[in-house]
Order: sequence, then C-alpha cells, then structure tokens
Amino acid sequence: IINVSALEGKFSVGKKCTGHPHTNMGKAALNMLTYTSAASFFQRRVLMNCVDTGWVTDMAPGGVGVVASRHATHVAPPLDEEDGAARVLDPIFSHVLDPTWLVRGQFFRNYYIAGW
Repeated sequence: IINVSALEGKFSVGKKCTGHPHTNMGKAALNMLTYTSAASFFQRRVLMNCVDTGWVTDMAPGGVGVVASRHATHVAPPLDEEDGAARVLDPIFSHVLDPTWLVRGQFFRNYYIAGW
C-alpha cells in the first residue's frame, strides 16, 4: 500500500500556512495511519509506506499538461506527472525486484526514507 502524502503533513517541517489547513490535516492523518498501521499490515504480508511525490502540479483545472493561467512571473512545478508516478511506484518496484526489501511504515521523499 502506498499512501500519497506531502511535506504539509509533517509536523517537523517548517511553518504551516492557513491557506489550506484541510490539506495539512488530511496528509497528517494519512501519515499517522501509515505510521500506526504498517506493522499490522505486515503481519498479513502487506507493505505500507507513504510517498511524497514532490511538486508535480499547479492544480490547473483541465487535466494533465494544462498550465494554470498566471501572471508573467508564474513558476511552474519542477516535476511532471511521470516523475510523481515514478516516486509513488518506486517502493513497490524495490520490493518486486528484491523480495528481501521489506521496508514498511516509512515516509519516502526523493526516493529515500525521509523520516516522520
């Protein structure tokens, strides 16, 4: 199980803005779910981790590849959807390629365990 999370859900990461507290709450809850449930799932031979995809979208309506209309200084996300998907799938393929890779209950960022 891969839970898609973000830095917004980590208490140890900087100041949180009031612009989207619902995102912060949702990601924090997902992180806690992963942290507390991974051991139970592992008893049933299921690995559970969280992955931060990084900044892959500017939330423009219209689907993949659409860029939000912004002023001239708009900065686009540095990553694309394919990179985000690769980050989500990396823990799965790590286990498929090496069945002894049994990492669970972790938060991954930039393909590495980042800690909670």
